[in-house]
Amino acid sequence: MSEAQVDEINVLKLSLHERLVGYLAGFQGGRNVLSFAEEFKSEVGRPTFSLITHPAFPRSEKIMSEPWASVVVQ
Repeated sequence: MSEAQVDEINVLKLSLHERLVGYLAGFQGGRNVLSFAEEFKSEVGRPTFSLITHPAFPRSEKIMSEPWASVVVQ
């Protein structure tokens, strides 16, 4: 019987002015994923997390429709 490797995941809850923005998950091996909360995406008067997520930005809905993922090479 082989031992299964368990990846460690660290999760950071992101909020601005007591409003949930989403979660940033950091995986072992350097992969990071930012997922926006539905209530943040749908709030017209949401606080500015980034200029490209501001409600007035033309593609903000499209940008926040998928989680953002990146890999940090170590």
